[in-house]
Amino acid sequence: MQNDLFKLDVKWVAHRGLSSKSIENTIDSFENAAKLPFFGMECDIHLTKDGKIIVHHDSNVKRLTGVDKLIKETEFKELLEIPFSFPTLEEYLDICKKGEKQAVIELKGQFTEDNVKYIYEECKKLQDLDKITFISFNRDYLKWMRKIDKTIKLELLLGEFTLADYEYLTENRINLDMYHKNVTRELVEMLKEKDLTVNVFTVNTWEDAKRMIACGVDYITTDGILDFTTY
Repeated sequence: MQNDLFKLDVKWVAHRGLSSKSIENTIDSFENAAKLPFFGMECDIHLTKDGKIIVHHDSNVKRLTGVDKLIKETEFKELLEIPFSFPTLEEYLDICKKGEKQAVIELKGQFTEDNVKYIYEECKKLQDLDKITFISFNRDYLKWMRKIDKTIKLELLLGEFTLADYEYLTENRINLDMYHKNVTRELVEMLKEKDLTVNVFTVNTWEDAKRMIACGVDYITTDGILDFTTY
């Protein structure tokens, strides 16, 4: 029954990998998601003190490791001394490539414009850019990406939507990635009229998924394969 979910008219994205069954943003989480028919796998990236791009959600690793260290103030070799999985960008993209998944990369850290350009160039070396979507709550990061590449897939993360957001998205040709509770069919149709797509986060119940599908969203981001019992 669960596999039937992937036959619906929407594409599914694994949030931080298969985070309902594995520790988020780890090799294990991404490898488990890669075995399932997800369209894409989402991750979060930061830069270490010595410029290594690593996958982790929080700016401080304490929540998952118990060790109080800010990623931006810690060299990569120091992080490797912690008994925890800190995938590199290379490792994450390799799993995406082998599993034929879209890489959905959230620009999470505190980045300068040069940092964003560096991240773009590193991704370009490692993966076909058509297979990568960059997402962020930070508008500057996305505008800097758009300045570098006029065709790269970008999504602005939002909790709520305003007219100013509409103007930003249409002007910069950036798609929407929004908290599902605040998405309406009218909003989706308005953006589709401008050839923009809509992703929603983070959907973990069938009732929410049904409403998003009825709204016509293009992508649904979920923590897992959705343990639905009835359709």
